[in-house]
Amino acid sequence: MGLGLSGSSCGCDKCTSQRVVVEVPDLKNAFKDALQNVMHDNAHNPIPPSKNQRKEWDKRDKERSQKLPNPNPKNWQIDREEGIGRLSILCVKYPDCTNYDGYKIMVFDLPLAELKEKIQKTGFLDPHFCPHSDLKMIARFIPDFSGWEIAKAFCKFLQK
Repeated sequence: MGLGLSGSSCGCDKCTSQRVVVEVPDLKNAFKDALQNVMHDNAHNPIPPSKNQRKEWDKRDKERSQKLPNPNPKNWQIDREEGIGRLSILCVKYPDCTNYDGYKIMVFDLPLAELKEKIQKTGFLDPHFCPHSDLKMIARFIPDFSGWEIAKAFCKFLQK
């Protein structure tokens, strides 16, 4: 039995339906061997997490996932926008999202007018990277003043 790897951060129909799962037969054993070499006490004996510790981690992860819902791509408001050449920066507020008070700073590989037209046409603005999106998001930054300034510098750098 192998360890399965899959991934997609967005929730679009194409990514959900085309999710690829790769079976890697020896990966589980490779991780196990690596952990045995790294996690040890002075006598070099493996120290796995206790059952109580594992339960505590699982409980914490469950609580975190309940506290941090994914942003609703149909419920958003553009707080700030700027076009720099062929690139656009948006600061968007997602009221349903709790981390960073729901704010996301995103950079798109589209001129601002074209980006706004596409967003208005669909009413859909997903802050996750998706290869099937027409919006062509290329970067996200921490949603604060420094994140906005770094996003601007990033866009100016790409214009060179």
